[in-house]
Formats: sequence, C-alpha cells, structure tokens
Amino acid sequence: MPVTTIKLESDDLTIHDAWGKLTFEEAFIEIKIYYEHEKPTKNVLWDLTKVTELAFTAEEIEKNASFESRFDKKRSTGKTAIVAKKPFSFSFSRMFKLFSQMNPAPHDVMVFRNRNHAETWLKS
Repeated sequence: MPVTTIKLESDDLTIHDAWGKLTFEEAFIEIKIYYEHEKPTKNVLWDLTKVTELAFTAEEIEKNASFESRFDKKRSTGKTAIVAKKPFSFSFSRMFKLFSQMNPAPHDVMVFRNRNHAETWLKS
C-alpha cells in the first residue's frame, strides 16, 4: 500500500505520507483505521507530494468527505492539512475541501503546496 502512517501522540497529530498511484480504496482504508481508533489525534496531515496518480472519482472524494463528517464528536476541534504540489493532486484536494464544507466536516480542512506551511497551520 502506498501510504505510510505515523501517529505523533505528543503533537496530537497523525501523518499520512502517500506515494505512487493512490487509489480511493487505499486512502479510505487509512481513513477508516484512523477514525476507528479509540481516540484519533486532533490533527491530520496528508502529504501527497510524492503521489504520481490519484485514482479517485468525484463521487469517491465526496464519499470520503461525508464519511468523515459522521465523526464530529471525535475531532470537533481538529484540523486536516493536505499538502499537494502537482496540479492534479492539488485540484482533487481542493475538491475534498469543498465537499467537506458542504457536509459539513467536523474539522477544518486546508490545502497547501508546502509542508512547512501546513505544519505551521496545524500548530496554530
């Protein structure tokens, strides 16, 4: 699976580093594991800078956003940062942000082109 997940409990942060071709199923598995944990971290960082292809449809992106909105009690004050440099991954990430706002998601979602900016936002 082209995703490595690291949980930094001291920072209340989960980092998902993805690479290569990322399918909806692979990303959704990571999201389900994260939310099924007894106490997920407050903040999440998805780093898509090494992803060469996102195999997602618009319907699947909306499904991810609506799935997360069901867990408002677990992350009501949390943030999700997505780092995407390539135009296709940045566009898909912005679409996820828009679907999250429509549902609405229990946490803030921001899309960045720079990981340092994302980490600064998560800490603010």
